[in-house]
Amino acid sequence: MEEHASDYDRGRGVLVRSARECPDPHARRYSILLLSREKDPDLLPLFVAGMKDEDKGVREQAARALAEMGEPATAALLDLIRDKEWRVRYRSAEALGLMGYSPGDAALIEALHDPKDHVRYMAAKSLGLIGDPLALEPLIGRLEDENEFVRRIAAVSLAKIGLPRARSAVAMAMEKEKNPEVREAMALALAGFTLSGPELDDENTD
Repeated sequence: MEEHASDYDRGRGVLVRSARECPDPHARRYSILLLSREKDPDLLPLFVAGMKDEDKGVREQAARALAEMGEPATAALLDLIRDKEWRVRYRSAEALGLMGYSPGDAALIEALHDPKDHVRYMAAKSLGLIGDPLALEPLIGRLEDENEFVRRIAAVSLAKIGLPRARSAVAMAMEKEKNPEVREAMALALAGFTLSGPELDDENTD
């Protein structure tokens, strides 16, 4: 047993060093993936550091690792969603949505007013995944966002919440919407179809 534990510790140590130091982003990402399966709170600092990695794939995997960890990662995510770097805020909003953890709703609702449109987009998307009716009015406000992707995802999330007020707000926004692609997305959302196509991610900088 002691020999087995020693082998395990050595293997884990290799993965931790790879996640921290390997120059290959694919190796860093895969190391985080493997370590995330343990759901060990002791790995929380490693995953938090991964959220600030220069590589998009590593940030994405770190966000998923934190989401899979669940409640022990909540405090860290609520701190990260206010980070000065918008890419970190974006991935934090994503993780809270994947976690489906309603105590994160207040932070996501606040993030709907983030100065970076990408963050507003992911906050709206995550609120739709969680489906909390408390997000209803804040999401309705994003139907008039300056960014067309934010307007689209706000409509999708409102349709997922499914309350009559949400559906009527999307229908009214669709009547006023001038962008034909956004109108189509709103119509599809009301009809219950899953949207496909380009999204705002943390590699786009426009």
